[in-house]
Amino acid sequence: MRKSQAILLIILLAIVGLGGWAFQESQSASYYQVLKAPKEVVVKFQKLAQASCECTRSTDDKNVCWSEFNAANGVVKSEFATACGLGSVSGVCFDTVDGEACVTTGFGVNGVCSAKESLAVQAAHSAAYHKVMAESGFPDAPDWNGMSEQEEGRRNDLRPHAHAAADKAVEAVVAKLRRGEEVEPSGEGVGCAG
Repeated sequence: MRKSQAILLIILLAIVGLGGWAFQESQSASYYQVLKAPKEVVVKFQKLAQASCECTRSTDDKNVCWSEFNAANGVVKSEFATACGLGSVSGVCFDTVDGEACVTTGFGVNGVCSAKESLAVQAAHSAAYHKVMAESGFPDAPDWNGMSEQEEGRRNDLRPHAHAAADKAVEAVVAKLRRGEEVEPSGEGVGCAG
């Protein structure tokens, strides 16, 4: 009797072990399929990320706007963010059959959803800042070595005004975007998005 019980126990353990192995393999297969998406899927994820951002720009309900992207993007390998001021970008990366691919999910200014829009914001900011400084006698590339203490003090006093003008220029670009208007960069960007 003991011999038949031992054989039965061995058979049961083998069945359970085999079932567990099969379950693990099926989980690995679905993980692999999601993670190893081809580049065409990455392009779709990027479009979905931009649409999610544009939705947030018009409704400010991030949970609703990003729910489809979050459900669709599958397994994220890593996240990234740059520190480039207005030109910063953030996103997620995952492996594909073609190598690692990343999708941009955000830019340095709320309401900005594409590199083109980010460049427009950066250009508007830069132009407004430099306009205030230039109109006050401080062109873009002055010779700082020959500046007197008085000139340096005046320049430093102007900076908050130049930054305020630049911030208003950014707000104007974002307001256009919220109204659904197209924006074009009118100069060069200075951040990572360009």
